[in-house]
Amino acid sequence: MNDAPLRGREKADYLVRNYAKHAHVPVRGLDENNDVSFGEFGFHYSPEKEILVGRVYNGRARIKAHPELRSKIRRSLQALNDPKIGGMYDRGGGYFVLDEEKEMFFWLRTSQFGPRAPLNWTRILTICSN
Repeated sequence: MNDAPLRGREKADYLVRNYAKHAHVPVRGLDENNDVSFGEFGFHYSPEKEILVGRVYNGRARIKAHPELRSKIRRSLQALNDPKIGGMYDRGGGYFVLDEEKEMFFWLRTSQFGPRAPLNWTRILTICSN
C-alpha cells in the first residue's frame, strides 16, 4: 500500500470526488481541462498555481440581449465583494464573478492546496448550497 501524500492533480481530483460523494453525485473526477461541473457546482484545478477553485452558480446575466445591464451587474457584484457592503453576508472567503461569455455569475472560492492543505472541501461549498 502506498502511503505517499497526494499532490497536484491527483489531490485535486480526490477533493472533487470527495465533494461529489458528499453531494450524492456520480462524478468521475476532473476532465482533460482540469474542470468538472455537476448541478450548480463546479471545480477547476490550476496546476501552474496549485489552486483548486470551487464555484457555485448564482444566476443568469442576460448582458448580450441587454448590454445596458452589463455595468449595473458589474457594480452589483463589486458591491457584494466589498467588505463594507457584501461583508454583511457570509461568503466563506469566496467572491463573486461575472462570466460574460456564458452570461452567468458565480460565487468562487479559491484554495491553495499544498501538502498541508486539508482533504475536505465539504464545508467550503456547503456555505452556498443551503
